[in-house]
Amino acid sequence: MLSVAGALTVLALASLAPEPCPTTIQKYFFTIVSTLNGFNDSKNHPDQPWPIMRVSRCSSVTIRLENQDASQAHGLAVALYANSGVVAGPGQNAEVNFVANRTGEFKVTCTIPCSIHPSMLNGYVYVS
Repeated sequence: MLSVAGALTVLALASLAPEPCPTTIQKYFFTIVSTLNGFNDSKNHPDQPWPIMRVSRCSSVTIRLENQDASQAHGLAVALYANSGVVAGPGQNAEVNFVANRTGEFKVTCTIPCSIHPSMLNGYVYVS
């Protein structure tokens, strides 16, 4: 017999399990450009989600980070799907790839502190 705490732990772990995808439905490719104006000019979108990417569940997703900042590195992470993220040095590119097997809103952030970092914390991947 499970205790209440044990039952809650089992429920919590079950809710974190990925939803199975029999096949991938579509392929989505996005490019995020990082500059001194943030991710795709996110500095000019204060107090709102930016950038926003919408995909269907069970789709293959590739997000390419193009760092056009010549002086500093920038990173890109997607909550749940690419938590550790990637880093692109000045003038470099990097990619995250995943299958969107869970519905919901997943935060997109820069993974390393930089001069524009506060403007690079409000992106989202919406999976429906």
